[in-house]
Amino acid sequence: MKLQIIKSIRILILMVGLILLNSCEEKDPNFEIYEYPELNVTDFSPLSAHANEQVTINGSNFGTLKQAATVYFNNVAIPQANILSIADNKIVVTVPVGTQTGKVAVKVWLYTKQVGTNDFTYLP
Repeated sequence: MKLQIIKSIRILILMVGLILLNSCEEKDPNFEIYEYPELNVTDFSPLSAHANEQVTINGSNFGTLKQAATVYFNNVAIPQANILSIADNKIVVTVPVGTQTGKVAVKVWLYTKQVGTNDFTYLP
């Protein structure tokens, strides 16, 4: 008799646990999964600049969220404060002091793309 009661309690606990786990799967009705499109980066201008001058990077699928973007000069990320604006087709940045001559790259969310084949030239 005790064995049947213990089995019944175990089954009841298992059923309650499964019900609780199943009820936790319900998602917020406003929850959406958004897959970001891959970047297309075409060019940047000017090809050379001094510190604090603006550089415009052209392309598509950048989005509009500044915090999602990172710009690199010669594999070094510039500070977020140097990203002046971002639109779906262009990013405008100011060149940080001490930037090195080299390739320009853009990262938005998961995608990182080098900008063309030209090097950016930092003018001291």
